[in-house]
Amino acid sequence: MNKLNFPVAKLIKPFEQTAYLTQLNFIHRVYSHRMVYIPGVYNVEAEVITNAEAHADKLIEVLQKLEGTK
Repeated sequence: MNKLNFPVAKLIKPFEQTAYLTQLNFIHRVYSHRMVYIPGVYNVEAEVITNAEAHADKLIEVLQKLEGTK
């Protein structure tokens, strides 16, 4: 397992700042990992599919919350 030196949220900070500077609303971050599949080299296809489906569910949840704020 890879060890991160800092949380992914810190990598996103420049994008968040850019959104504020351009007067955009920065919404909840949705990020996932382990989405790369290289047959016989990296990850298992079934796991990547499961991860992608979970990511899609996260996106749908965020979009539904945004829709409710209109």
